[in-house]
Parts: sequence; C-alpha cells; structure tokens
Amino acid sequence: MRLAFTQGSSHKWWAAGAAGLGIVTTVIDQQSVNVALPAIADHFDAELPVVQWVTAGYILAISVLILPMGRLSDVIGRKPVFVGGFFVFVLSALFAGLSDSLGLIIFAKVIQGLGSAMIQATSMAIIISVFGANQRGVALSLNNMAVGVGSISGPVLGGFLIDALDWRSVFFINVPVGIVGAAAAMLILDESKFARAVRKNGGFSFDWVGASLSAAALLLFLLGLSNANKLGWDSPFIIASLVGFVAALGAFIWWEARTPEPMVDLSFFKNPLFSRGMLARVISFTNMAPVRFLIPFYLIAVQGYSAKQMGLIIVVSSAAMSFMSPLSGYLSDRFGSHRFIVIGMLMATAGLFVLALLNEGSPLGLVVLGLFLHSAGLGIFMTPNNSAILGTVDRGRYGIATAFVSLTRNAGQVIGIAIATVVVTAALQAEGYSASVTADQSLDAGEASAFVKGLRYTFLLMGSFQVLALLVSLFRERAGVRKTAAASTPTSASSE
Repeated sequence: MRLAFTQGSSHKWWAAGAAGLGIVTTVIDQQSVNVALPAIADHFDAELPVVQWVTAGYILAISVLILPMGRLSDVIGRKPVFVGGFFVFVLSALFAGLSDSLGLIIFAKVIQGLGSAMIQATSMAIIISVFGANQRGVALSLNNMAVGVGSISGPVLGGFLIDALDWRSVFFINVPVGIVGAAAAMLILDESKFARAVRKNGGFSFDWVGASLSAAALLLFLLGLSNANKLGWDSPFIIASLVGFVAALGAFIWWEARTPEPMVDLSFFKNPLFSRGMLARVISFTNMAPVRFLIPFYLIAVQGYSAKQMGLIIVVSSAAMSFMSPLSGYLSDRFGSHRFIVIGMLMATAGLFVLALLNEGSPLGLVVLGLFLHSAGLGIFMTPNNSAILGTVDRGRYGIATAFVSLTRNAGQVIGIAIATVVVTAALQAEGYSASVTADQSLDAGEASAFVKGLRYTFLLMGSFQVLALLVSLFRERAGVRKTAAASTPTSASSE
C-alpha cells in the first residue's frame, strides 16, 4: 500500500524524505550514543579502550555487512532491504536499553549494526535513483542534509535525555523513531520507480569468503590497535593481530579480484576519479571520528560541562555540516566540483589544527571555532566528492556503489576511533594514569593534562592526514580535468 499523493511527479521528494528519515534515524543513534559514552563508562567503571567498543562494534558491524546488503538490494529491491533494516534496528535498540552489562550492550549494538547496514546501503541509492543523473548533486545534498539533521538532533537529544532521565534513554528513543521510519517507508516508497535498475543484475550470489575476510581484517586491526598500549607493541598477541590484519587484507583483495560475484567490485578502481575520491573520503572520515569521539570526553571530564550543555556545543559542528552540504551540492552542480573540494579540505584541515591548540583552560570559543571549521569544511567537500565518485558508476549498480561509499565512512570511523584510543591511552599511561575517563568530572590536574596532551597529539596527527586528503583531491581533480578535455575531442566524444 502507498499513499495516493506520493504516486505522481512528487514521488521523488516523498521518497527522498522517507529514505532521509532512515539516514536521520541511524545518525541520531550514533551521535546520541557518543554523547552517552562518558556516562556509560562511569556506570560500568569501564576504561576508554573498553567503552570504545560500544561505538566501534556498531560501526564494525556496519562496515562488514553494508556491501552484502547493497548487493542484496541490487537484486531483490531497495524497499524490502530498507524496511527490514528498521525492524532489526528497533529490536536491537530495545535490547540495548534493557541490558544490564556492558558486554550485552556491545552485543546489541553489533546486531543493531546489521539494521543500520541495511538502511544505509539502500537510502542513498533510493534518493539517487528517483532523482536521476542530471540532479545527482541535489540528490546527494539531500542525503547529506539528512546526515546533518541527524548530527544536529543526536547530541542535543542525547544530552537532554541523559540529564533528564539516564543514559539508557538514548537507546529507548530509537524504538518510536524507528517505528515511524518503517511506517513511512512502507507507505511512501514505490519500488517500481527504481526496480528496473535493480533487477537487471540477475540472481543473487553472496560472497561469503569476501565478507569473512573483510570482517577478519577489520576486527584484527581494531584488536591490535586498541590493546597495544595495554599489552605492549611487542606482545605476541599484538604482533599476531597486525600480521593477521595484513594477511587477511591481502587475501581479501586477491579473492575479490578473482571471484565472479565479488563483494567489492575492484573494477570500480580502474577509474582514477573513483579510486582517488574514495581514498580522500576514507581519510576524511578517519579524521572526523576522533573529533566526535574525544570532544564529548574533553567537554565533560576536563571542562566540566553537563551532558546537555555538551550536546548543545557539539550542535555547532553538526549545523555547519548540515548547512554547507546542500549549498555545496547546488553550487557544484552549476560550477563544477574542483573549487569546492579544495575549499572544503582547506577548512577541515584548519579546523583540526585549531582543535590541536586546546588545553585544560581553553575558552569555549576556540572549541567552537575548531568544530565549525572542521565540520563546515567536510560539508563543503563531501557532496561534490560523492557526486564525482558516483558519476563513474552505472545506475543499475548504485546499490553496491553507494554501499561502498557508506563503507568508507564506517571503516574510516573504525580506524579513527582506534587511532584516537591508542594515542590518548598512551598519553595517560605515560604519566602513570589509567585510561579511565568518565562523566564524573573528577579528573585531577595531572590526569586532565595527560588526557589533553593525548587529545592534542591525536588532532595533530589527524590534521596531517587531512593534508594528505587535500593532496589526493588535488591530484584527482587534475585527472578529471584531463579526462574532460580528452572527452571533448571528436575521437572520444562518444566515450562518455
């Protein structure tokens, strides 16, 4: 059943709204849980390397499952995968809120990652399919706007819920929100609007070997980094984890290049616009994750703000991304992507280096400035970068391509959280402190100093990575200019 007023020419806007609601729901969840991490760590008396798994386990599950879900949606349709994701998401959120141990919460978040993977793998593909290639910038802007709305709502909602109720409420709030999202998708989405692009790919063949190898690589990488400070870099466990990561990654690439139905279609990477755009994207999300992960701990445990106040402060960065992304998408459709990618990367880099200046007594204005520059820069960068990436892909393969775009976001965040945890934990342990940073606002001067030192080192490292992303983007744009020039000649005019 679909609503009658969604069946005409306005369907694309209603479909974008329904798909966007799915994006908003998953982003609100992730952002509100980030706000709740200090309180969760305090409740279970957990150290930073342990509590990180509430977020890292969730993102890891999405990273492993999003490509299979994208492939599945290419075959059976976007709508059933999208709606099914909501049901998994809601049930696991309820289980997480009722859990009485940190281990069960982490388990519930991993299961919730399956639901989020189903939603994220299809939402962008739905929006792009109903708008068409000539409005790809607008479609991606709507997608990124939904991310921005969730990013704005998540910290504020999480902060208010934690102060008014407790940290469990950030899980329970997903239940009514998810039910509304599922109902909207069932009533609004018209599978026939994008079924033709979906079903021409034939039968479904799941790459179990590729999925297993990618899961093993990500898990071994995260286990190695997160336990290195505790066990020592020369520990047999750490060495085995990192060697296993390299071996699993190599085996994954080897297998994907040879299997007839790969989880990752490596032929995408033959196009330099795709490969360099993806590299810049994964670096950018690797740099964004430590900001979202560490700033809540800094504002609460070092600066002494409440969860509600901290949520309102973080909204600045989310609002900047939400505003800049659609504006950048609209302008890049008209004037090209090059200048916006460069401007965005420069702003994001500046924001990270501003955050690297923070100390125990930094004024709030410095925090807000760093958050604004970094998030606004990423907002300007993401839409034209994504548009260039997807411009290299056939419409019938949007499911797997957009799932891979989402994978880079999630994989980058897993890597970024792991790196941030390693650096901050090392700084704390170097001064003789444990890695326990919670919401009780009781850090002594020495512990606060050690934590802030680790935070500064993290942002300096991320800023250096962002410079690399800028260079990758510049090289990519030069390649794009050469390709465009070649395509304009009579001999290659038909190659578009």
